[in-house]
Amino acid sequence: MTLEQLQRLMHDVVKQGVEVDAGAAALGVDPARLRIYRNFTRTHVRTALELNLPMTRHLLSEAPLGETLWESLYEDYLRACPPRSWELNAAAEAFPAFLEAQLDAGRDGVTHFAVCLAAFEWAQFETLRHPATIPAEVDATTLNPTLTLLQQAYPVVPYAARWSRGERDLSPPAPADSIALLFRHPTRHHCRFYAASDVLLFAMKVAHDGLSAQQAAAASGQPLEAVEAALTEAQRTGLILRP
Repeated sequence: MTLEQLQRLMHDVVKQGVEVDAGAAALGVDPARLRIYRNFTRTHVRTALELNLPMTRHLLSEAPLGETLWESLYEDYLRACPPRSWELNAAAEAFPAFLEAQLDAGRDGVTHFAVCLAAFEWAQFETLRHPATIPAEVDATTLNPTLTLLQQAYPVVPYAARWSRGERDLSPPAPADSIALLFRHPTRHHCRFYAASDVLLFAMKVAHDGLSAQQAAAASGQPLEAVEAALTEAQRTGLILRP
């Protein structure tokens, strides 16, 4: 048996396309040990999805098809996108794209909002592991280097904010183009997310262009006090860094 054949057989056992006893016989291993491996791998994927995409799981589980939909999506995802990394969280990476493909295929219970929510939740994890180092001190107004802009067809941020406050009886919002700002907080090191308000977008431009508050006031025609207020608010959130 070649390495590729062995890997395919192991995948088939994990995906339950081949019974454990038949797989063990083909591999020449103890069925009990192979069953442990299969169950571990399946639990690995389930845990990655539930840890990284809790809002998406909750939404899909509350859909008309309930837990049946989530369980069937989990099984189909495991078959379509078996884990390829030892890292636990990586097992959930392909789920947003998988869910979008299910939407495109017209799968019952899968909504456009669910796809947006899954993409948002994975973006949160990506923000946490962003490779950029946030400097402890800066010489000028600077954008948080872990910033990600996520443009979506639904306003996910208010929904996610309510979830983070412990609310669970949530209705999907109406569609509306929105931009979410996600970044790692400079000192608390967790993922912050905000809707892209005029104040935060203005502060982003000031930082991006390397302007001082005085220069930004002159360029925008706004009072210096208004510019300072915008920069102070953006600094409070962690979006920008200031001397």
